[in-house]
Amino acid sequence: LIINRVIYQSDYPKKKFEIKQNCTIYFGPEDIKERNNILTQNFINVLPMLSKIAKEKLQDWQKFLDWQKEYINKNIDGYKYIEFEKDDNNETITFYIVTEKEKLNRLKKLAKNNELAIYDNSASTETYEFKYDETYKNKLVMLGDFKDLIELNRKIDANIKNVFNEPIIVTITFSLRDSEDELIEINKIQSEGFLATNIIGNLSQIKRQERALKNVITSNTYNPFLASWLFNIKNADLPKNIDIDLDYFNNNLNKDQKSAVRKMYNVPNIGLLQGPPGTGKTTVIAEIIYQLAIQGKKVLLSSQTNLAVDNALDRLAENPKIRAIRLGKTDKLSEEGKQFSETFILKIGRA
Repeated sequence: LIINRVIYQSDYPKKKFEIKQNCTIYFGPEDIKERNNILTQNFINVLPMLSKIAKEKLQDWQKFLDWQKEYINKNIDGYKYIEFEKDDNNETITFYIVTEKEKLNRLKKLAKNNELAIYDNSASTETYEFKYDETYKNKLVMLGDFKDLIELNRKIDANIKNVFNEPIIVTITFSLRDSEDELIEINKIQSEGFLATNIIGNLSQIKRQERALKNVITSNTYNPFLASWLFNIKNADLPKNIDIDLDYFNNNLNKDQKSAVRKMYNVPNIGLLQGPPGTGKTTVIAEIIYQLAIQGKKVLLSSQTNLAVDNALDRLAENPKIRAIRLGKTDKLSEEGKQFSETFILKIGRA
């Protein structure tokens, strides 16, 4: 047996999914067969089914992530560009692509559907063929709208001929501005590289999800019983003292919203807030942050989208009791979120 992690807990009641067992921990080579060994087969046989169910569910999640990776790898497609140029008016950018005739329709389809991004040479393990290197960590440069694709009658280098079957060179032109009419990051484009499917960016997200899943499986989380509640919320302890009086920051909260705030304020393990769009979930989240913050507690607010975090913080912007710092890249934040960014906070501090 190798101990992966030891969690110390004290002064809390036994959970529904726990078994109370007296045991002695020995450090050394002593023979423990005749002693109070917690890992007897009889003990293991009477463990609740919860641990088995959680393990099976988490394995299903891992299978789903494996399927996602397989799907992405099968749909990876990249094209070598040997040079690029932009027009004098900063309106378009044109890449000189080396490819094969039979791949032209695929290239054009990906370009029209805005499914291509710019990668540098280190994204591929090969010089001309795109073989994605999973260790690639550089940021992608996104492209603007597709404009045109033209096949050129141009002499092809012998090294290229050795790689491709009937190689050709085409020019493919895109707008220099993205969907929000902002100039793409042309200063980050190398003289040679690849145009490849931007779905590859999802691989880094899957890696983060796999790390998180591994931490849940091994209970290496801030909340050590998280796996026990994920698949049966009834295993979590109910909040107490939900009728307490709070001094609400937002006086326009309705009865249900105030009830949600009180429950979240006292939740001992985990709390779930559910509701369709427009029911005020973000308003409740902002109020919960306020109530916890004025008690001197630290709150980490995270979301799958930047906008959701920015919207919640914006509701607290005018409250002097809240000192929020928005982590993340400034260019990805909304105007609401930028007022909490590290850069903005430092500027105010210097002023």
